[in-house]
Formats: sequence, structure tokens, C-alpha cells
Amino acid sequence: MTIYDRIAGLCESQNISVNALSTALNISNGNHATWKKGNIKVEHLLKICNYLQTSADYLLDLPIKQVTNVKLSENESILLSFFRECSDNSQKILLDLAEHYSKQDESARKKEKKSV
Repeated sequence: MTIYDRIAGLCESQNISVNALSTALNISNGNHATWKKGNIKVEHLLKICNYLQTSADYLLDLPIKQVTNVKLSENESILLSFFRECSDNSQKILLDLAEHYSKQDESARKKEKKSV
């Protein structure tokens, strides 16, 4: 996935086009071709990140930085990458599902403890 693909995905989730984003930020649409090749000017990157409320790490597809000493498993990293690509509505649905399954697992663990 290119920088352009990530920008386009975020734009879609916010119901705007990449052209509208560029217009709003006074960035020439001619830059889209360079984004598709994986190149972007730093000043454009910062404007886009601010406007779309995302990180440069995400747009540049950099590895997930460890905020704490907690190391993410491969599955956690994959899940986080998918989550970040979802719209706000889809993220809410995923969070609700995760909470539901977490409660199911907790209930199952309690039943196992009682049977031991």
C-alpha cells in the first residue's frame, strides 16, 4: 500500500476525496502522482496528518513504535494495522466486538475455575 493509498483510505473514511483534501490544504493535485510512487514532501505530509488526524508513521508505513516496554505480538501488530485502516464507525464496531469476546472469555475462565 502506498502513501497515496493510505491517504485515499483516510479520505474515504472521512467522506472527502483526495482532490478535495488537496484543495483544502492548498496542495496541487499534481502531487498525487508522486504520492503514488511513495514520495511526499514533508510540508505536505504534516498538513495531511494534521487535517486527517493521523500520524506520519501510519502514512509512511513505518513500524509501530513501542510506547512502553510492552512488546506487541505479531497478531497484535496485524490487528492494530487493520484497525487503523478502518473508518471511525468500523473501529467502534471492532471495539464492541472485542469487548464482547473478552467478556465471553472471562466468563469461560470463571467457569473453569469453579469446576477445578
